[in-house]
Amino acid sequence: MKKSICMVLGFFIFLSHLFSQEPNGALIFRLLNYKSDVKLKKNVTKQLEHAYIVWSIMDNTLVITEVSQKYINLKNPKSTRLGEEEKLELPPGKYAVSCVGYVFEKNSSDIDKALSKNAFFNLEIIYFNILPGKSTEIIILPVYQKDVIWSHQLYLPDLYMKVFEEGKEIIEYQIDKKTEKSILWSDYKGPLKFD
Repeated sequence: MKKSICMVLGFFIFLSHLFSQEPNGALIFRLLNYKSDVKLKKNVTKQLEHAYIVWSIMDNTLVITEVSQKYINLKNPKSTRLGEEEKLELPPGKYAVSCVGYVFEKNSSDIDKALSKNAFFNLEIIYFNILPGKSTEIIILPVYQKDVIWSHQLYLPDLYMKVFEEGKEIIEYQIDKKTEKSILWSDYKGPLKFD
């Protein structure tokens, strides 16, 4: 008899927990078509027709990488092309944004040396909320700049992010800018790098 009562009580506690949970919210990740401050060559614009950004949600952090995912330890990475968007259902809560950036400061044919000299991590640089039953929109605008490295013209995107919660703009930020708070590739010891 006591066993039956315990089972019934346990079942009702389970149901109570189940129905008391908040509904998920949605993240809309939108990558706008690029803008350019300089005139791009035809072969460059042709390549950009297939450009995309790789991103992932990892432990309440949206990670965006400019470094190839071959060298970044992302869980369930997604690729979003220019002019496209993706929608992802997420539990409500506070989320951070981190970016693995890359600048051409030193040239090297050795990938390890190139990453060590040019790649960096901007960790938890901005935050956004996923609200129950609501949509939060992340908009990325790539703006291409021209740089010259070792006599080669390179066109590098600056990634500007806007965050909208319930249709209201919360923040705008260049997520791939290297600052004094950026962590160099060689100094980073966290989970985004393979062991």
